[in-house]
Amino acid sequence: MGRALPLLRLLPGPLLFLLTLLGPGELPPQGRVGLGLLLWMVAWWSFGGLPLALPALLPLLVLPASRTLAEGEVAGAYGQPVVFLLLGALLLGLGLERSGLPQRLALWLLAGLGGHPGRLLLALMGLTGLFSMWISNTAATALMLAAAKPLLAETAPRFRTGLVLGVAFASSIGGMATLVGTPPNALLAGYLRETLGRPLEMASWMALALPASLALLLLAWGWLLWLFPPPKGARLGALPQTPGPWRPEEVWAGAILGLALLGFLLRGPLGLPLSDAGVALLAASLFFLPLPRARPLPWPEARGIPWEVLLLVGGGLALGKALEAGGLPELLLQGLPQGEVPPYGVLALLVLLSGGLSAFLSNTATAAALIPLVAAAAPGLGLDAFPALAAVALGSSLAFLLPISTPANALASAQGVGTWEMVRAGLPLQLLGALVLPLFLLLGLGT
Repeated sequence: MGRALPLLRLLPGPLLFLLTLLGPGELPPQGRVGLGLLLWMVAWWSFGGLPLALPALLPLLVLPASRTLAEGEVAGAYGQPVVFLLLGALLLGLGLERSGLPQRLALWLLAGLGGHPGRLLLALMGLTGLFSMWISNTAATALMLAAAKPLLAETAPRFRTGLVLGVAFASSIGGMATLVGTPPNALLAGYLRETLGRPLEMASWMALALPASLALLLLAWGWLLWLFPPPKGARLGALPQTPGPWRPEEVWAGAILGLALLGFLLRGPLGLPLSDAGVALLAASLFFLPLPRARPLPWPEARGIPWEVLLLVGGGLALGKALEAGGLPELLLQGLPQGEVPPYGVLALLVLLSGGLSAFLSNTATAAALIPLVAAAAPGLGLDAFPALAAVALGSSLAFLLPISTPANALASAQGVGTWEMVRAGLPLQLLGALVLPLFLLLGLGT
């Protein structure tokens, strides 16, 4: 029986697909295929015990075989510009991490702040959030926990929990601020461009999401400082030593990051003939140049980036095309109350829904499942699609509840943070995010 259990966990996915295909209902055959595929993918993402990329490849098998979409149309979803934007961002993050620049900045900041516990928590969270805007949340968390190791060793256990959770939570919050900070944001941009014909640029997203991310980071800092206070009059003495002279790799990495930021923010105003994906790939390619004193990024190391994230985003875009082609949006709209719920309430519920699902699914899988459905439902709820989809993307990053919710949370758990402590800190913060994020969406969009 024990050996058969992994196979039994695979059965609900295809069974749900067949039941949707053969059961009663008003959906046309193409719509049944799209909805059944959605249920199949969610089932395998939830409890199939498979690599996350495998369910994301199901559209390539199911949609052409069912004649819902042509094979070329499905495959094209995996090669959208947003996929290459994410590829460039992953390579850029790897190059930065390998250069040692983030570690240098972290040590420099921590060593210069003095021993005030509250300021140190804010510095740890702020720098983690900054790194998470450009490198993976997991890498940002690991780098900051390593840099803060001398502090953690001498800190009182209760405040130490706050420091560790602050780093883990800040990585998720910081990733909200850019399109490359977390895969759900990239998935949102890809869906807007591919399905709704509304390109979303990096600068436009940052103008909306960066203030929300900063506000949530400050609220999280205040909450953790109140929940896990340091002992009265405590001063932290074992601060990290400042690093030595700048190495060529660090200087080169700083120059590349600066060029990438300028490209993302100024390509539109300057009329540069580059997309956001082009900027990311161009910046990432500079790490491979054989400069005289700076070591280039070896391709064997580059092969270690999480390629499955690219497949997850592509699979989510293909799923969205299938649901659109199958008429599911029209069916959803028929049963929705027309504008009976205030926009703020709808957005808050969407943030709660996506954040709740992300406690158990990956945030990318959550966004891939919800974005097509919410895009269809938004008009019936009296909302434009963009704020509704932005609420889903941002809400999926509010995964603060459990060690399994994100790799960053798992790293915090490995530092000795208990599950109950994480829930006690994360649940109120998740509810706070559901109150705060809709305000920024409505104010930022003038809705």
